[in-house]
Amino acid sequence: MILGLIPLDSRPCNSLWLSRLAKIADTKLIMYPLSKCGTLEKGIITKEVTKWLKDNFSKATHWIFSIDAMCFGGLIQARNASLIIDDVEELFTTIRSLKKQYPTIKIYVFDTIMRTSITAKNPKEAIYWSLMNEYSKTYGRIHFFNDEKDKERLEELKKEIPSYIIDNFMLARNKKHLINMKVLNLLNDNVFSILTILQEDSMPYGIQAIEQEEINNYIETNKLDDKVFLYNGTDEGALILFSKILIEEKKQSKNNNVCLYA
Repeated sequence: MILGLIPLDSRPCNSLWLSRLAKIADTKLIMYPLSKCGTLEKGIITKEVTKWLKDNFSKATHWIFSIDAMCFGGLIQARNASLIIDDVEELFTTIRSLKKQYPTIKIYVFDTIMRTSITAKNPKEAIYWSLMNEYSKTYGRIHFFNDEKDKERLEELKKEIPSYIIDNFMLARNKKHLINMKVLNLLNDNVFSILTILQEDSMPYGIQAIEQEEINNYIETNKLDDKVFLYNGTDEGALILFSKILIEEKKQSKNNNVCLYA
C-alpha cells in the first residue's frame, strides 16, 4: 500500500505524526510538500495543489485529502471568505477526472463544519471573539426556537459588533457550507470512498446546527450513512482515516490468505 496525503496544514499533528504512523505501519507516504502547506499566516494555493495532484495521483493506492487545505488553504483560511470558487471547481473537475482514469485508487476525505466564532489573530479581534460566539448561538436558537428574546439580543449584538466582522463571518460560513455540500455530491457520485465531517468548536443549537441539519438531510435522502460520518474534532482527521485504511487493508489481507478446502 502507498498512501498519498494532502494535510490540513503544516502543524505536527497533521503532518509529522502521520509520517511517524506510516513508518510504524511500514507504509510508503507521498505527502504534499510541507513547505507549501498552510500556516497561521498563509495557506496552500489551490491551483498549485491541483497541478501537484495531477503529477502524483497515480503513484499512490490510497489518498487522504483535507478539503479545508485544498479548497481554502488550511484550517485558519477556511474561517475567512477568501475562497476562489473557480479554482475549487477546477480542483473538483480534476479529481473527478483522475478517479475516472484510475478507478481502483481509493480517496478518503475529511472536511469541517466551520466553528462558531472568528479567529483572533490580534488583541483587537480578540475583543469580538466572545461576542461572535454569542452571535452564532443566538442566530441558531432563532432558527430552532423562534424566541423573541433571542431576536432582541441578536439586534443588540449587531450594534456591538462591527458590521464588517459579521458580514465576513457569514460570507465565510456560506462558502464553507457550499463546499461541504459539493463534497457530499462527490461522495454520492462515488468519487470518494469515505467522508468524515468534523465539527469545530461549537455549542448546542448554534449556527452550525443549521448546517448540520441540511447535511444530515442529504445523508439520509441519499442513503450515505455507511460512507459519511459526523463527529467532533478537527486535527485528528487524517490520522483517523489512515487508521481506518490500515484496518481495512489488514482485513482484506486476511481474507485473501484464507484457504478453502473441499
